[in-house]
This record gives sequence, structure tokens and C-alpha cells, in this order.
Amino acid sequence: MSDLISLIGVFVFGVLGWITYKIYIWPVYITPLRKIPGPQSESLFLRNIKRLFTEEDTQLKWIQKYGNVSKFHGIFNQPTLLISDTRIIQEITLNHVYDFIKPPHLSADAIAMEMIPVSVRVASILKSLIEDKSKPRRT
Repeated sequence: MSDLISLIGVFVFGVLGWITYKIYIWPVYITPLRKIPGPQSESLFLRNIKRLFTEEDTQLKWIQKYGNVSKFHGIFNQPTLLISDTRIIQEITLNHVYDFIKPPHLSADAIAMEMIPVSVRVASILKSLIEDKSKPRRT
């Protein structure tokens, strides 16, 4: 019985240690983005995301205050780059497209999955219009 309790204790402490590492230690002390300037976080979990949705022109204020390359913290303290320099954006999106990690919601599969319901609806409308045009009109 004591082996089970100690095993559960090790598991719980391991999970807590992993969460602490991912949310606090890595983003604050280890990430290569730690030296890039950016706004301070306000909340433990939402960080700067809350400010993005509640204040107007938040990103523009950050660009004016911190420059063309800055960072903010997303949900669970995930560091995120904010880049407004067109030359850097061109370098990332055209010249080194496979060297940079993209968020999953920007992948081609995610975009295609969002477009499928729209495509089905448009196809249905077009089909009904074509069928209506092909039917002889009664006068």
C-alpha cells in the first residue's frame, strides 16, 4: 500500500514540476525570447491576451513603445513574437518559411477544414440556382 502512495506522490510531484517548468521556468529563464522587450504580464494564466481583447489598439501601442520586434506572453505564459517590420516578415514568410514554427491554427489543414462547410454551402446554392435555370418556366 505504501508503494502505491509513494508512486502516486512521485507522479503528482512530477506533474507539478513539469507544469512549473512549462509555465514559469522555461518562459522566464530559458527561452531565447527572454531578452526581447515587451509588456509585463498582468495575469498568471491569461498574461497579455486579456489586454489584447479588452483594450483598443494594443498591438499598435506595443509597437510604438517596444519597437518593430517585441514579445508578449500568451495563455499559460507562452512567449509570442510581435513583428511589424516588413523586411523581417518577408524573410520569415518567403525565404525561410520552413525554419519557423507556425501556430496550428494557421496550418493549411486547419484553413481547409474551416473552408469545407463554406464550400459545401456555396456548392448547394449554386446547384439550386443551376437547377432553377434549367427548369422550363411556366407562364
